[in-house]
Amino acid sequence: MVTGRPAVFYGWWVALTAAAGLFLGVIPIVVFSFGLFLGPITRDFHAGRGAVSFAYTLFSLIQAMSVPFAGWLMDRFGARSVILPSMVLGSFVLLLIPFWSGSLLQFYVFFGTLGFLAAGAGTVAFAKVMIAGWHSAPLPAHRLLHCGAGCRGAHDGCRAVPIRRGAGGCQAGRGRA
Repeated sequence: MVTGRPAVFYGWWVALTAAAGLFLGVIPIVVFSFGLFLGPITRDFHAGRGAVSFAYTLFSLIQAMSVPFAGWLMDRFGARSVILPSMVLGSFVLLLIPFWSGSLLQFYVFFGTLGFLAAGAGTVAFAKVMIAGWHSAPLPAHRLLHCGAGCRGAHDGCRAVPIRRGAGGCQAGRGRA
């Protein structure tokens, strides 16, 4: 007997796409690998750990201040219309790393730009896409399961993105920089 219902609920495809986006996004690359590269970056810039870590502070502050603007853009144009350009532009900015001049100011601008772009491709943006289809979930219990499966991508990015120096993924950079 053939029913009109698809074999796999559409929400699972959305959750899988969200997980892939969070896994490959700017946030796992910047946040979870910063500690691994702190030592080499301080040596390259001939600067203290505080001066280099200020770049991460800028990333976090600018991202936090940009999330309301990204939310407004998502409400106005749709989440997909904000996520895709944010991810593409964030990738482009990451590709510019080899062209740094070695200036600490340029490093700050780089991290600030990534913080602004990360607001449009973070967990909040992907959660908005996943939540949009909840009214059609087959069972109410699947709603949070879809959201949790999608947000799992950020966790998996924590484990996979940093260069591993020993075991532990997110823990790998502690005490070694």
